[in-house]
Amino acid sequence: MAFWKSFALIVSLCLICVNPKGGFVCSNENFELVQDIETENFLKAIIKKIYSAGNINKPIKIFIVNADVVNAFATYGGNIYVFTGLLKQLDSAAEVFAVLAHEIGHVICKHIELLEDYQKKQSKLALLSIPTLILCPLALTLLAEEGFKYSRSKENEADNFAIGIFQKCHYSLEPMKKLMLFFRNEKKLNVSNDLTKNILNKLTHPADDERLANIKNHLLHERKGETVPFDKNLEKKFQFIKYKLIAYTGGADNFISNYPENITDEIKYGKAIAFGKIYNLKKSVELFDILLRRYFKNNEMYSYILDSKAQILFENGELKKSLKCYENLFKRLSDPDDIINTKICIARIKMSYDDWDPDEILKSLNSSLNKDSNIIEKFNFNIEILKILTACFGRLHDKLMKKICILKREFIIAIEQEKCDLSFLENIKSELKSCLKKLDLKSTENYEYKKLMIEDFLNNVENMITKIS
Repeated sequence: MAFWKSFALIVSLCLICVNPKGGFVCSNENFELVQDIETENFLKAIIKKIYSAGNINKPIKIFIVNADVVNAFATYGGNIYVFTGLLKQLDSAAEVFAVLAHEIGHVICKHIELLEDYQKKQSKLALLSIPTLILCPLALTLLAEEGFKYSRSKENEADNFAIGIFQKCHYSLEPMKKLMLFFRNEKKLNVSNDLTKNILNKLTHPADDERLANIKNHLLHERKGETVPFDKNLEKKFQFIKYKLIAYTGGADNFISNYPENITDEIKYGKAIAFGKIYNLKKSVELFDILLRRYFKNNEMYSYILDSKAQILFENGELKKSLKCYENLFKRLSDPDDIINTKICIARIKMSYDDWDPDEILKSLNSSLNKDSNIIEKFNFNIEILKILTACFGRLHDKLMKKICILKREFIIAIEQEKCDLSFLENIKSELKSCLKKLDLKSTENYEYKKLMIEDFLNNVENMITKIS
C-alpha cells in the first residue's frame, strides 16, 4: 500500500532501532522508509531477472528510502537501500537494473563482509552498524577519517559483475554507461549539506574515468543485432512509479503546474495522486477513473491504480469509499504479500471507527488464509498482522492470545535484529509452554485453533534452539 513507514535512529550510539510511529532522525534530517506494493514489486521483478541471469539464490532485502539523495547502497546481511531521489532522476528501468546489478555485485562478491571485518578492527567505529554507516553523517565523518570506503578494485569488480549480468541477458550496456555519466555529475546529488555530500561520494560509488572506460570498452565489442531491448512491461511500470514518487515526494502543487495533463498515462497517474494530496478529490478521482477504465483488462496495472486511489481516498477521510476500493482490490489479488498488505489496510480502516468489532476483523483476516495456502506462513510472521491481532485479542479480553501475539512480535524483531540468542529463545520456549498449560479444553473458545497456533510457534522456537546449539 502507498504509505510511508519510518524508523528512528539513536544518534548517541549510532545504532538503528525500529519505531513505525517515529521518524528517521539523522543530523537534523528525517529519513523515511517507503512501503509501497507497486514500487516493491517492480524492484523484485528487476532482482528476479538479475538472479535468473546470475544463477543467484542468496536472500536480499530491498528498502526504499524517502530522501532526495541520488544513490543506492548494499549493506551487511544482504540489505540494499534505494533512495527515492535516485528513482525520480533515472530515465529508464534499464538504469534501475544497472544500479541493482551493481549493488548485488557488492553482496555476491562479499565486499560488505570485508567492510564489516575492517569495521570491527577500528576502535572509533566499534559501536557502528553498517546500515548506520550509510545513513548517519556522524558515522560517515568517522569513515572518511579512517579511509573506510570501497576500493577502486571492488567498484570495478561490482561493475564487472553487472556487465556480466547485462551480457547474459543480451542487453546493451548503454544504460550502464549513461548511469556512470549520470553519477559523475555531482550536481545531481541533492543532499542537505556539503559534508554529507562529499563523504557520500567518497564512501560509496566514486565514478572515475577508469570505470567509465571499462564500460565503454565492453560497449565497443557489442554487435548490432546481438542485443535485445529491455523489458517493455518493466519500462512502462517504472514510468508509472517514477511519476508516482515525484507526486508524493516532490510537492503536489509543483507537479500539477510542471507537467501537462494529457501527455501520457503515467503523468495522469502522478496528477491523480498530486490532486489528492492537495485535497482536490474530485479531480483526483476523475483521473484515477480514466486510468482504471483504460487498464481494466491489465489486472496488475489496474490493481496498482486502484490501490493508489484507495490510499488517496483514505488520506482525504473517505473511509467507506477507500474500504470499498480495497475490498475490490482484494478480489483481484493472487500474490501472498499483496493479499496480506491489502488485508492490513482493510483492517486498519475498519479499526479507525470507535465501535469496531474485533470478531469481524479476525474473521476477515482468517478469510484470506483460504485464498492461497502459501500465505499462511507469511501471515503468521507478519509484524503488522500481529499488531492487529494483539489489538483484537486485547479488545476481546483474551489475555492468553494477546500474550502469544506479543511474544511472536518480540521473536520476529529479535530475528531481524540478529539478537536471537539461546537465553532469549529458552525464555520464549518457557513462556509458550506455560501458555499451553493454561489452555482449557472446556472453557477456551476455539481451543484447537489456539493450541495449534501455540504449538506451531513453539516448534519454530525449538528448531532455532537446535540450530544455535
